[in-house]
Amino acid sequence: MPDQQPLTVEEWQAFLTEFSRRVLTSPEQTVDRFDPTTELGFVTVPRFSPEVLEKSWLGSDPCSESDIAAAEARLGRALPSRFRNFYLVSNGWTDAGRYGEDVWPIEKIDWLRNADPELVEVWLEVYDEDEATILKTSLLIGYADGGAGDYWLLKPPSTDTDSEWTAYQWGPGSAGDPEPYENFAVLMSEYFDEVVVEG
Repeated sequence: MPDQQPLTVEEWQAFLTEFSRRVLTSPEQTVDRFDPTTELGFVTVPRFSPEVLEKSWLGSDPCSESDIAAAEARLGRALPSRFRNFYLVSNGWTDAGRYGEDVWPIEKIDWLRNADPELVEVWLEVYDEDEATILKTSLLIGYADGGAGDYWLLKPPSTDTDSEWTAYQWGPGSAGDPEPYENFAVLMSEYFDEVVVEG
């Protein structure tokens, strides 16, 4: 069993390799995806692309240090170590959970306030100060295209330190508050348990 809260590149490699192996050999090879144009409101589609099945890998090629440095320069902030090391193993991740949660390639991640300013503006009128601060300061790292449509966020600490960033799963479609996780590795581990261990 791989380290359930991977930190180093080696730990992420072991964790993601096992994640891929267990998911790609599971009996659940189709998923229902939201589709408002259909009578039922969803369609059943293959869970994995032929390319993913051929490679036996839910990820992509790894990022280089220069790829990560470019993203950090664009974002104006150094990324936390666990998250950086994840990208040194795979530039994103496909279908991390039951509802199609994807961790985006590093060139796509952005501050939520930039990625979807209209959504943030709407919810700032609903949430109290603590939840509003999460939306205003968090990095959008992924999205689930099934269920209520969950956003995966990373919120940096208020000071520019080397400490880990709090991860959040936020489903505005379900009108819930952002659900916190200690860091990105814990969030990924929760999905490993849900998808692989609990089945």
